[in-house]
Amino acid sequence: MSSIKKSILYVLTFALLGGLLTGVFLVSKTPEDGEYVSTPVLEKIVPVASTNSNIIKPFVDEDITILKNYYDWRNKESQPDSLIFYDNTYMQNTGVIYGKNDPFNIVSIADGEVIKVEDNELSGKTVEIRYSNDVIGVYHFVSDVNVKVNDTIKQGTLIGKSSISNLVDNTKNQLYFELIVKGELVNPENYYGKNINEI
Repeated sequence: MSSIKKSILYVLTFALLGGLLTGVFLVSKTPEDGEYVSTPVLEKIVPVASTNSNIIKPFVDEDITILKNYYDWRNKESQPDSLIFYDNTYMQNTGVIYGKNDPFNIVSIADGEVIKVEDNELSGKTVEIRYSNDVIGVYHFVSDVNVKVNDTIKQGTLIGKSSISNLVDNTKNQLYFELIVKGELVNPENYYGKNINEI
């Protein structure tokens, strides 16, 4: 092999070796304090899935009131105001009845799947939605239903509108909302703001 070819081979070998060592040094270097990137890499970040797992109220209007509270057998003081009188019969309220003079939007409290939409003689149109961790929301007195069985919906999705009912006060638009957790009817008011994955 000629001396020129040997020289070129040595130069190429040293160049490759030097490049390899430089690359290893740069990759293995640990940044010191203050050397991290602090500006956003992307100008706009668009979420592809809901990150909020906290249960929200089934409506967004601010001026909605509770017409009938959940019947809690442990709270004797609240029991008389939690009874529903209908057709000469007193019934224990198994949910919360919300009301307002004007119609209001009813929304999903979390991500879920619609498992039932039906008409009920006593509570009008009813929509049932299964959420994670054996949590089911049951929405009664729904008009203009916006979902159907097997729909996968996101938290805040419009389910429908409130409607007039003869069950409590037929002068107000109402939503009768029940929450079932692990097979038990519970007071929805105790679950708003809680992480659905921790129930």
